[in-house]
Amino acid sequence: MSIDIEKVRKFFFKAMVVGWVADGEEDRSNSIPGLKEIHYCDGSLQLVDSFVVNSDAGKSAGQTMIFRLEKDMSPRPLWYMSYGGRYEKRAIPFLKQVLKDSYKEKLFHGCRGPQFVDGSDMSYHNELTGETTTFSQFGGREKIVEHRTNRMLGYHQYYGMSLM
Repeated sequence: MSIDIEKVRKFFFKAMVVGWVADGEEDRSNSIPGLKEIHYCDGSLQLVDSFVVNSDAGKSAGQTMIFRLEKDMSPRPLWYMSYGGRYEKRAIPFLKQVLKDSYKEKLFHGCRGPQFVDGSDMSYHNELTGETTTFSQFGGREKIVEHRTNRMLGYHQYYGMSLM
C-alpha cells in the first residue's frame, strides 16, 4: 500500500491540533524516565510526539514521528521532526497558541508557527534555514521575544524530513 507525502502532511496538521498545543493526554508509561508521549491514530496512520523537559534549566527536546501501521500492525516510519531548546514558563501559553493557530490553518513554515506573530506583550519569530523548505525536508529556528525589553524568552531549533 503506497501513501503520498500530501496525505502525511494533512494527517500531521490534524494530529497536531489535538496534541500538545491542546493539552492532549500524555502517556507516561514508557521506559524512559521523564519522557512524555502524545499519540494520535487515524486509520493506518499514527503520530507519536515524545518530549522531555528539564524544569530546572527550562530546556526541552523532543521528536514527532508519523508511522503507517501495516496489516500485521508493525509500524513503518514515514516522517520525522526533532526539536530542542528552552522556553521560560510564561512564554509557553503564547507558543502553544501560535502553534495551534498555525496547525488549524494548515500553514507550513517548518512545521512550527508562521514566520511572525505579534502578541500583546510577546512576538513569535520563525526562520527556516537551509536550501530545502518543504514538508519533505526542512529546518529552522523559532523564538519568542518580550516586547518591553526586547529580551528573548526562549527558542527551539528544529529539523525534519520524509522517511519515504
